[in-house]
Amino acid sequence: MFSDFLKVSAISISNNSDPYFLATSKNIRDQREQEYLKIINSYNKDTRKLFPEMFTELVLELEEHCPSSFTDVLGDLFNELKFHDHWKGQFFTPQHISDLIGRIMISSDTVDKSIKEKGFFTINEPCCGAGSMILGALNAMHEIGLNHSKQVLVVASDIDERCVLMTYLQLSLYGVPAVIIQQNSLSMQIYGAPWFTPVFIFDGWTWRARR
Repeated sequence: MFSDFLKVSAISISNNSDPYFLATSKNIRDQREQEYLKIINSYNKDTRKLFPEMFTELVLELEEHCPSSFTDVLGDLFNELKFHDHWKGQFFTPQHISDLIGRIMISSDTVDKSIKEKGFFTINEPCCGAGSMILGALNAMHEIGLNHSKQVLVVASDIDERCVLMTYLQLSLYGVPAVIIQQNSLSMQIYGAPWFTPVFIFDGWTWRARR
């Protein structure tokens, strides 16, 4: 049910945030809508009611941390429920470690030039998990007074669809412009269509990123 919750929540956000197909084609949107209906219809009426309740709980939990301290809520839950695949070496980085790495990577010296030239800098995370390392970088951004919705573009990928969806959900709800892709970062093989966060679409990043 956890994987189904991730998928229907992600589809709900994606299909409602791009009504004019600025980033996602109508074909992809229709495919996702059919997948949403297939998942929802596989549960009885009482169980279906749990999905919006779980989504509400996720939003409330993220609101407790935003914007002072972005936290990988879904990654912690994923580990607590022992859904990670230890045979593939799937162990998520604790948030306090990600915060430390974020402070090492993100400083005025490392991002000022890019921001002056383009108005933003880019974070590329090729093995994103649930997004902990990205959130650590966003925390470091806030410490030096940068705006996570205006001055950074995140490109993230993971081979595990659940990780793609967890990262997409958290970055969407935290208001981060991002593109998340299910991809083997070694072979560069891509599975399915990218996921674009609402801020990416609403704030014109489809054009900013191209430029």
